[in-house]
Amino acid sequence: MFELIDLQKKVQEMRYTFARDETILLFNDDEEITSIVERIAKTLKLKVYYGECETDLYAIPHFFSVIDADKIDAECIDTLKELNSIENPKELCLFFSKKIRIPRELKRLVVFAQNNGRLEAQLRTEIVNRQTNIKRRKTDKKSITKKLCRLFSILRKLEPEGNYVKVSELAKEFSVSEKTIMRDIQFLRFDGCEDIRYDPQKKGFYLDNSFISDIGVRQY
Repeated sequence: MFELIDLQKKVQEMRYTFARDETILLFNDDEEITSIVERIAKTLKLKVYYGECETDLYAIPHFFSVIDADKIDAECIDTLKELNSIENPKELCLFFSKKIRIPRELKRLVVFAQNNGRLEAQLRTEIVNRQTNIKRRKTDKKSITKKLCRLFSILRKLEPEGNYVKVSELAKEFSVSEKTIMRDIQFLRFDGCEDIRYDPQKKGFYLDNSFISDIGVRQY
């Protein structure tokens, strides 16, 4: 019982120490490969976790694992298949030191080392590709969050009866182009089903409160 608690505590500590998006897990005793991984990690400012047992492949958060094919068995491969079946191959890679039989469900995540004298170049390319996709996903997520905040802010300004908003003022407030604000308004009109109209005399947009919004009463 105490051993299980200690293991859970260790895993929890490792999750805080090693972030998934910046950790390479090295489960390999080959000195050349270890040296290559360490050089790449230093250049890209990534962390390396030196796996001691098969359990580390499941317990330690990482986006790239370098695995000695001779150090794992069929049961370990089956576990990897079950745990990683829904992972994105653009953001996770299982890099094996040599070719072995891999379940079909796992093949999309697996890369085998090439024996052509260009191992370091291959490793660097695979790691950089995963890192690029991770950064792109984070950027996209931030962009979506900013857009959602902007959309709700525009709605807040429109909701009080008699309020008008001008595209130029909104663009300045949110530090975006006027075209972006116009796309936001079009989105609220057609996808949000908001009855937003334009008053040419006031040169501003307003919300026709006679229309019952599909969004209903909002709570802020």
